[in-house]
Amino acid sequence: MNQKKHHIFQTVLLASLLSSCAAIGSKTLYKTDVPIETDNWGIAPLETVYHINQFHFWETNEYFDNSIKESFLNYGIGKPVQLNKPLSYEDSNSSYIKKLCHEKKLKGLIIPKLIYVPVNYRVIGSNYRNYFDTVVYLKLFNKKGELVMHTVHNTYEGNTYLTYPKPEQAVYDGAKGAFKQLAKELGLKKKYESNN
Repeated sequence: MNQKKHHIFQTVLLASLLSSCAAIGSKTLYKTDVPIETDNWGIAPLETVYHINQFHFWETNEYFDNSIKESFLNYGIGKPVQLNKPLSYEDSNSSYIKKLCHEKKLKGLIIPKLIYVPVNYRVIGSNYRNYFDTVVYLKLFNKKGELVMHTVHNTYEGNTYLTYPKPEQAVYDGAKGAFKQLAKELGLKKKYESNN
């Protein structure tokens, strides 16, 4: 009987640790009380940073876009308006964002950035090199070009993988985690649940 209680305790502890991992990797870097309407948002093309020049996962934008579209749908924001022209993540121009929102009739605009982080995973005594986790940053601006929020999700800190993550999974999870943090800060509740 004592072993059974110990096993139940271990199972509950492991489950709570695994479910809280996503919260560890997600952070809000900046938040203001500036109001924003939660429909008709645009998203700028993804800025991607590779730490190792030899690694290029060509489907990065596709997996990122799919994760963001799914997140928009899950939180009832609607389909994001995809912009064609890249916007600088580091030097976001407030007046240009305001002009762009006016021209495209957007109520919000997200400027994303993804960084691949090389990680060595060790599984049953073997070292797996050249696998990558991601750090995804999202900056949300309102239609006046004001920064409303800045969130980040780090898949190395926030996701539990039993083995090394495939690049598409790390991209997907990073985008989903950063958007989930943004939705949480805005008080948005999920309207739909995805399969992933």
